[in-house]
Amino acid sequence: YAKTVVQRYRFRVMKRAVVKLQALWRFQKAWREYKERMKATVIVYCWMKRILTRIRQKKIHENKAIIRIQSMWRGFNPRKVLKQQKNAATMVQRSFKIGQNRQHFHSAFVECVEAARKQKQMKYLLHALSSDRVGDKDQLLDECQILISYLGEQLYIQRVKTSETKDELECTKQRLGSLLSRIDTLEAEGDANRIMASRQREKSLVLEENLKDQKHASANLIK
Repeated sequence: YAKTVVQRYRFRVMKRAVVKLQALWRFQKAWREYKERMKATVIVYCWMKRILTRIRQKKIHENKAIIRIQSMWRGFNPRKVLKQQKNAATMVQRSFKIGQNRQHFHSAFVECVEAARKQKQMKYLLHALSSDRVGDKDQLLDECQILISYLGEQLYIQRVKTSETKDELECTKQRLGSLLSRIDTLEAEGDANRIMASRQREKSLVLEENLKDQKHASANLIK
């Protein structure tokens, strides 16, 4: 009976030791698996973060390129429109000046011919008035009155022409002022586009610095 009791006690002690050894082995095995899984998760996290940073950098470069293209296009389109308007205005002005010069030439030629004719008639009348013939003096006075009225009409026409030239000068001044204001607005738009582009560049630089900090942090995590 004593031998059976001793054997049973030994069996229990051996069983407890075997259970403890099994528990320690299972704990070590689970701890190793946990460490491997943690390493794998950290590696996957770092790779994903790296991929995301690359995608963000690509988006930043694309945004920079888009901003540059937009700024260039916004500056190119108004310049092109302004150039076309200038060419059209020069063509219209040239054609208008050509027609106006022709009209002025014809009117000046007619006026010169008429003035020469009237001057000749005036000389004839003065010569006739200075002569001793008395019978035709009333007719000559009538002709002198006609010539004086003609000279008054010519003076009035010249005054009208001077007023028209003054009006044209004022219109040209107003057009020049409108063109200068348009040029100022276009320059202001160009300055605004440049300021926007500089702000976008500053934002992209800040994002690049943040990405660099994230890279250093991910490298530290990997270490």
